[in-house]
Amino acid sequence: KFLPPEFKEIEKAIEKVIFEHFGIENVDHIEIKKADKIALFTEMRDLMNTPPAKWNDQDLFQPHPDKIIPLGPEEAEKEFIERYKVFDVIWYCFAEFW
Repeated sequence: KFLPPEFKEIEKAIEKVIFEHFGIENVDHIEIKKADKIALFTEMRDLMNTPPAKWNDQDLFQPHPDKIIPLGPEEAEKEFIERYKVFDVIWYCFAEFW
């Protein structure tokens, strides 16, 4: 990823607060990368008409067994608004990092 250095600082601060809130200790970033790859290949399987040529690591990770069911625009908007209300509170709590 190519991101500005400030992004890493913000990401680490948010990560720390989330881990503390949920009592997560000894974070295994390798497992996080693994979960990210599984999500990527699940999205590729369920949301792309024709996946691109073979991706790196495709043989190392299997997609999640559950299928992603895309939402229509109205349903997606409703879900977005509901999630926004939750995250609006979280953003308020982290205002000092912005």
